[in-house]
Amino acid sequence: MSQPILEVSGLHKFFGGVPAISNLSFSTMPGEILGIIGPNGSGKTTMFNVITGVLAASSGSIRFRGESIAGLATDAIARRGLVRTFQSATVFKRETAFENVRRSGVFACIGRPTWFFRKGVVAEGAARARDMASELLEFAGLSDVSDTLAGNLPYGKQKMLGVLIALAQRPTQLLMDEPAAGLNTAETEVMGELIAQIRSMRGVDVVLVEHDIKMVTRVCDRILALNYGKTIVIDVPEKVVAHPEVIEAYLGAGFD
Repeated sequence: MSQPILEVSGLHKFFGGVPAISNLSFSTMPGEILGIIGPNGSGKTTMFNVITGVLAASSGSIRFRGESIAGLATDAIARRGLVRTFQSATVFKRETAFENVRRSGVFACIGRPTWFFRKGVVAEGAARARDMASELLEFAGLSDVSDTLAGNLPYGKQKMLGVLIALAQRPTQLLMDEPAAGLNTAETEVMGELIAQIRSMRGVDVVLVEHDIKMVTRVCDRILALNYGKTIVIDVPEKVVAHPEVIEAYLGAGFD
């Protein structure tokens, strides 16, 4: 039987005594895209921040590939293969799309800060980072904007570039925080296809926080629904969107 990749157990996070996450437990399996939904204030981004070391958990455990990562720094967690994206398009706007991706991939290809290595090792790693940047831009269909300043790209392409920046860190699991936020219908469709391809073509597992329910139900294998930092249900998409508490808390009676 396959072992879980990410295991969250009994997780709590309090802000001034107010619970943002309350006794949250879930796990992800190899090859899975897990969606996480919930209304604003339900604890989704706080959960990502705790898992990735931006915030410390009040209590509970977080394990990635069998190893406890609670209390580790964000860069140490990323080096273990657990990488996240952000709601906004987080790019270096005065650098080209290519340089954005190459910059992110340099240390992933070299392995440690450059002063630990001979020049030849650094040069080889830098060359790998350049090759990876070109390959990732082609993978996402952005090769034609490789030399364009990131700040001059349409917002939808900036969001896709942010995903590539995360992929350049060579994750085995990618935590995506509202990748469709601010996108129009066509851009959301493209982003959904990219997420599916990240799993199918690159072998990277995905945990997806998203408000666009139609995209979530289309690309995810299972969905975890939260409200007030607590689990409502975790199940296959068709069962989650039909769950009475999910409809009441988030989807609304008009969802179809």
